[in-house]
Amino acid sequence: MPTAARPRHRKAAPLPYDVELMLCTLVAEPFDDANWIFEPKLDGLRVLCRFDGRSASLISRNGKAQDSQFPDIVEGLEATLTRPALLDGEVVCLDERGRSSFRLLQQRFHLLDAEEVRRRMTEYPCSGRQEFVVGGFTDPQRSRVGLGALLVGYYGDNRKTLAYAGKVGTGYTSDVLLDLRRRLDALEQRACSFAEGEPPRGPGVHWVRPKLVAEIEYAEWTQNGLLRSRGSRDSAWIRSPPRSAGKEPSPRRP
Repeated sequence: MPTAARPRHRKAAPLPYDVELMLCTLVAEPFDDANWIFEPKLDGLRVLCRFDGRSASLISRNGKAQDSQFPDIVEGLEATLTRPALLDGEVVCLDERGRSSFRLLQQRFHLLDAEEVRRRMTEYPCSGRQEFVVGGFTDPQRSRVGLGALLVGYYGDNRKTLAYAGKVGTGYTSDVLLDLRRRLDALEQRACSFAEGEPPRGPGVHWVRPKLVAEIEYAEWTQNGLLRSRGSRDSAWIRSPPRSAGKEPSPRRP
């Protein structure tokens, strides 16, 4: 009597190394669609977990290893996963209200031991809205148009020295990005606009005369004195900074 043929088990293909994370697509207006699944935006670090069946590794969207910064997450994944897998996720730290906080997360970047990580976590709340002077911008990446991010800063008490405060890359429509690029191209200069701080340098970075101001909603200041922004208001662009714009922020940087 013939027996049923047993299904053949195919050999699993090796895990790929170069995998791009899924990224958001810029749209002009919010929308609702029954064919889409929506989820809240978490304020954390996007990572790819690669588990080969024995050990797990964490890789940032820029291709940098994150194992030493988050050893407890690596240990947890190795204890949970049972077969090779690629996981696309977000590493977050939650505050006392259960909200993701990038500032809390940043306190872990220099810690290398899981117990040290748990012991050293502290909170540094701060939020506000203020005008900042635009001193440069970066080129767009992937499908983005116009520019990648604005490089903004503020003046000290002497109103002569522009200090670098960070990058702002959200809160703009495609039309605004293109218009900003045209306006910033007309102000471009060779010399760096910032006399203090450590702005990014290299290919794709442009400096401009500090003639424009952006009203920035910021969540907090990082420990190294950089702005953690939520975005910029399209209506806040003006030709010349008023005397009140770009002063040293309050509360002051840590």
